[in-house]
Amino acid sequence: MSTNATICAPLPFTITDVGNEAPVGPATNLANDKLGRVWKTAGSSDRYVIVDLGAATVINTVALLATNAASDDTFRVRGANTVPALSGAIPGPLVFDQTRNLPASPEGLRRLHRQGLLLLAGSVSVRYVRIDITSAASDFSAGRLVIGNHMAAEDNVDYGWEMGVADLGRTESMPLGVDDDEIAAKVLAFSWKWSWLTEAEARGQMLDLLAYAGITRPVLMVMNPEAADLHNVIAYGKISEGAPMRNYATDLYDVSFKMRSMLVLNL
Repeated sequence: MSTNATICAPLPFTITDVGNEAPVGPATNLANDKLGRVWKTAGSSDRYVIVDLGAATVINTVALLATNAASDDTFRVRGANTVPALSGAIPGPLVFDQTRNLPASPEGLRRLHRQGLLLLAGSVSVRYVRIDITSAASDFSAGRLVIGNHMAAEDNVDYGWEMGVADLGRTESMPLGVDDDEIAAKVLAFSWKWSWLTEAEARGQMLDLLAYAGITRPVLMVMNPEAADLHNVIAYGKISEGAPMRNYATDLYDVSFKMRSMLVLNL
């Protein structure tokens, strides 16, 4: 079965209102790419955050990453262009209002922090985004909020895309079978290729994304957004290797990517 992928560069935002935050986990951490610096709540009530994109901005993606949510927790996402009231409400007409479950991850050896992902059916223009969390846990936390306008080529990624586990640890064999092991995180790694890119896709959206990301800025990638096991196909990380775009026929381009996610597998 053919598969497509989406890539989204995070837009800058500022926190305008937050209902609940612990002193050690302010909501401003949601704009930080260090996923260990989390927004942490200090109770189970008023768990919402409102962000300002600075101006009406075209978006189609909202993702809440590296959460400690349970499988039956939900996050509600609303967008509007009116100024939020001090109470935290968004007055006036809403541009969108959708609720998603935080998808369950396996309960066995392979567990990934749950990610909340909302991919809108079409792009919309909003300035303010509000996220409300419904969770039984009193200490809900999340490591990064990504809001942006994802790029997805009209044609699917090529067959042969790869996904695996990258072990960031180190091992050295020693005499008598006593190994020197340095235990570190394990993360998902992906490689894929888009062929059949049009000139507009390659020299427009794709070039803009590569110019933004380089090798130092992380982006959100979802391989097969329709997958039932979204916890397995979401990556947030830096593009470790992006091949030059190749023009191999009139108005046709291809480009390859490799990415290692920053989202940690819990073992």
